[in-house]
Amino acid sequence: MDKEEAHDRILGCVVGASIGDSIGGAFEFQDADFITQRIGSDWIDDMYPYEGIEPNPHGIWTIDPPAGTGTDDTRYNHIFIETATRKGKSINSRDLAEAFVERHAAPEKYYRCGGELARRQFADWHGVCCGHLGRECPLHPNVPPEALANTGLRMDFPTLVGMLVLASAGLLHVGEPERAYRHAYVLDFMDIGYAREAVAIFAALVSMLAAGAELGPAVEQAVQMNPFGLGGLFGGPTMVENLPRAAMLARNSSGDRELVMNLSHAFASSHPFDPVEMMTVAIASLCFTEGDSMRSILIAANHRIVDAGGKLVRFRDNDCSAYFSGALVGAYRGLSGLPSDWAQKAIESNREIYGINLIENVEEFIRSAV
Repeated sequence: MDKEEAHDRILGCVVGASIGDSIGGAFEFQDADFITQRIGSDWIDDMYPYEGIEPNPHGIWTIDPPAGTGTDDTRYNHIFIETATRKGKSINSRDLAEAFVERHAAPEKYYRCGGELARRQFADWHGVCCGHLGRECPLHPNVPPEALANTGLRMDFPTLVGMLVLASAGLLHVGEPERAYRHAYVLDFMDIGYAREAVAIFAALVSMLAAGAELGPAVEQAVQMNPFGLGGLFGGPTMVENLPRAAMLARNSSGDRELVMNLSHAFASSHPFDPVEMMTVAIASLCFTEGDSMRSILIAANHRIVDAGGKLVRFRDNDCSAYFSGALVGAYRGLSGLPSDWAQKAIESNREIYGINLIENVEEFIRSAV
């Protein structure tokens, strides 16, 4: 693979993630009535502008931003890209912790909008970041750093936070999946339990796809990776034990809607921020479409809760599922393989709203860290 193609795949991974984030973000957790009133259907078939979504710390920061605007997922990816650009391949977990502490202290330095919403978003990170850095946290004055460092993101169960921040971590080691796995795992200071394993496997898969690996073999290798020899209470590590189900769900589905329905049933009882669920949705959509970028992202964006009759109740955390799907299919197909209108809207909207220049940031990242 020549440098031009590698360049295209790295750009595709980052822009693809932002595309998925924005498509799902306009409908995240919304119920059936909201969806049908907005688009006249229960199926997201395109990138839509935001309407009727209240700004919140972890979502959009302005009222009715244009189509293509990302949420916290895109902003988290930007933090990793920017920090890796400054630190290069030597980036470590303390560098990331410092980056989040800085954004809590002065969000206006980094974003065109957000204000207090931005500060509230990064307040959620402040405890675990200070704890990881060995500092006391003014937001948690009675908690020692040692305790803060082991709490995850204010939660005591595995979540998606590390996957969101480190969705592009595999790009540090294109074509070196085991190295990508090891580096991503130790970068993920903000997670507990099998969420760190999910971050590492995702990085390994991105590493292989961005290097031009064949889709099927890359997925098969990634979901079995365990270079640290981790184990679970009842067998192998959680992700290795569960991720093969993604290929099974893809094989047992005859159409895009059927795959969405099968995924809905498979995760009906899981909490909405489960790394097993999100990894399975992203991998199943990628495998089922054989890397069709539009269909992969839309399948993941339509991840939902259904009733006993199969009717839509509400969408799940579909900006995250589409974000991960977009990162994978973008690494596989490259920026040139993503729908050009979607890519253009994501690039323009995030620059307009947040001051995040996706292309310029990735170009600098490639020069410095790749």
